[in-house]
Amino acid sequence: MKKAFTLVELVVVLAVIAIVAHLLVRELGNYREQRFLDAADKQLDEIRSAVWSIDSDGVPVGFLADMGRLPKDLSELWIKPDDAKSYNVANIAGKAFVPTGWRGPYLKLPIGKTELYDPWGNKFAETDSAGLERVFKDSETGFITNICHYGASAQTRGRRDVALVPDGGLSSSLVVAVEGENIETIYVYGPDGRGGVTNWVHAVGNNGYKFEDLTPGTRILWCATKGMRSVRVLPGENPPYIIKE
Repeated sequence: MKKAFTLVELVVVLAVIAIVAHLLVRELGNYREQRFLDAADKQLDEIRSAVWSIDSDGVPVGFLADMGRLPKDLSELWIKPDDAKSYNVANIAGKAFVPTGWRGPYLKLPIGKTELYDPWGNKFAETDSAGLERVFKDSETGFITNICHYGASAQTRGRRDVALVPDGGLSSSLVVAVEGENIETIYVYGPDGRGGVTNWVHAVGNNGYKFEDLTPGTRILWCATKGMRSVRVLPGENPPYIIKE
């Protein structure tokens, strides 16, 4: 004869099932949130790399290196700014070939999307439902300097900030010296932030000249008797660049 479950036994079994189910749901929720946090962190790293990075050959690449400035809006990473020229190698005065301009998209969006969203469906370039800023801009220039996510439901738990400014800062310097000549006129060419080219001209003696306030990226040096040189300007202070015969 089969023995039936008592009411107490049924209650105990149901309680155990409920506890196990609750623990399972909680763990699945924690796993999902962590997966979203990992994906959001990856997005921030991709945005930073699109703005500024150094490739395996040590060459500065990204929006900053090409344009000579930070983006004013994240959309400039996938939509060419109205005031910017497309990427081109400009021939300056028939002597210097200077790469400059927007050659995006630097960041690819999912198919069918025109805006960038985090895994929770919040736009990076706007305030979220809680009024928290996801993009931080310099008050004077309007350039984006930082970007962040706030985790699930716009809460600060799991928040991560990423600086788009290179570790060495935006302002770099380059010391140029010429061997074999007492005085040499040096032209330094680079992007002007709109796809054009700007330059600095100085008479350089044997002790060299320090070019200040250069944004990181590839710069072209032109010397009347030495020809053209390509120089990589990295964030922060740079070692002297010696132009030889």
